[in-house]
Amino acid sequence: MFELLALSFSIAIALSVDTFVACFAFGTDSGKSKRMLFYTPITIGVFHIVFPIISFYLFNLISKSFESWGHIIGGVIFLVLAILAFTKKKDEKCSPLLTLLSVLLLAIGVSIDSFLVGISLSFSLDNIIIPAFVFGVVSGSLTALSIRLGRTLTQKISIELNFIAGIVFTLLSFLTFVGVI
Repeated sequence: MFELLALSFSIAIALSVDTFVACFAFGTDSGKSKRMLFYTPITIGVFHIVFPIISFYLFNLISKSFESWGHIIGGVIFLVLAILAFTKKKDEKCSPLLTLLSVLLLAIGVSIDSFLVGISLSFSLDNIIIPAFVFGVVSGSLTALSIRLGRTLTQKISIELNFIAGIVFTLLSFLTFVGVI
């Protein structure tokens, strides 16, 4: 059991690197409501739980590799988030629907890799429930931390960081497309 938890925690940290960076950029947007910033870590944590569970149990039904599609989908999602960050004007408030859409896109974008991990773990584990919950708790916690850091930085230096967020999301998109993350 200790080995399973150690493996799960190690994978969760690796899965959460892009989540941390993306959510730091997401947290720098001062136009986001506190409620939305509260629900974002929960949403991302849930996606990091659900994606590997789905892929783990459906892998036997589908024999194709999703890795190339995962990179493409993740890259496109980060690119959309970059475009949203670049086009947001200072002091512009997003509609609740657009904000919800950006949270869902962010959650999907940073959770695609956990879908692939579920497929990978299907070769070596009999059950994915415990690792999936570890993935969700770790990614949700690191998401909350990175959003708080991004929000704090924005408040301390009183400039809009949407441009920097756009650059970060563009970089994440590129790195995802080329398969680095």
